[in-house]
Amino acid sequence: MISFFRKIRQKLLQENRVTRYLIYALGEIILVTIGILIALQINTWNTYRLERTQEQTVLKQLKEEFESNLEQIDLKIALRDNIISSATEVLQYIDSKTEVSKDTLFQKMSPIVMAPTFDPIQNDILQSEKIQLIRNEQLRRVLANWPTYVTELKEQEEEWVKLYNNFTAPFLIEVGLSRDLNLYFYDNPKNLNYLMDINNSKEISLSPSKNAPTVKEILNDIKVEGILSNAVLINIGVNWESETLRDKILTILELIENQIVD
Repeated sequence: MISFFRKIRQKLLQENRVTRYLIYALGEIILVTIGILIALQINTWNTYRLERTQEQTVLKQLKEEFESNLEQIDLKIALRDNIISSATEVLQYIDSKTEVSKDTLFQKMSPIVMAPTFDPIQNDILQSEKIQLIRNEQLRRVLANWPTYVTELKEQEEEWVKLYNNFTAPFLIEVGLSRDLNLYFYDNPKNLNYLMDINNSKEISLSPSKNAPTVKEILNDIKVEGILSNAVLINIGVNWESETLRDKILTILELIENQIVD
């Protein structure tokens, strides 16, 4: 094709048709330019189509992961609610001087041996250039801030985790409550919601402690009261933060679903 155009130009020059040559040369330039523009447009369209395909893959992966995050945060909120309600009931026993059985008391106190924490799926998309494939600016912005939201919750969670590790657990061991509270904890299915399959839980053959304090000693211990009140107040605060993060997850899922093309 190029040699064909060259022969035409040479023929026009040989015939001294300069004007026609210039017109022809200009036309040839225009045709080449149009060809280049068409090729660029096709390349741009192909790139756009590839990016949109990749975007859909990213969105579907994020949807699946944030649905899992939603399930997990709902579970952690429920576990903390169990701690809050159970500890509150025991505090009511203390305040009202209510007489309760050892079984009832230990069952109510058992959730305080737990320190639930939110552990979201770690996604490399949020830290990579793939996030730029997402066209929705609001979604990109919320996703970019996601690690900050998680950090804020973890800072709240850490307060109860540190208190449990540094004071609650050592105290329960020291006064002889740890063995029985753990037994009652694992004996109550409500405490085991964190298990992926509760049917896999095994019966524990460990017997109760022979050295546990009496119900009266437990309810009159000011440190027990302090542990329970902290369990209530700290976990309420953590659940407030968890509810805020839960709303962020719902926002992310709604934005993602609006961008997914079925």
